[in-house]
Amino acid sequence: MNDNLPTFDQWLCQVMERNNIKASDLARMLSCHHNVIRSWQRGRNLPNGYSIAKLIVALSKETDETFTMLCESCFDALINHHSRQ
Repeated sequence: MNDNLPTFDQWLCQVMERNNIKASDLARMLSCHHNVIRSWQRGRNLPNGYSIAKLIVALSKETDETFTMLCESCFDALINHHSRQ
């Protein structure tokens, strides 16, 4: 566990805030309901593998953040999320 790394919900909120992306915008990019995004942001649920892949691809297209950087930071956040439980 690394207390300096964000959990998945914290990571997602940080990426969205840094890039001025609203939950409704991200939901549209992922073809899902905005409540799905909000549940991820609140840490109530985690995306499945397919949704993680779609999320990273969408964010890499909509932001200046590289695909590789998003993958690494997302996976670190998921690992940290699980280690805190």
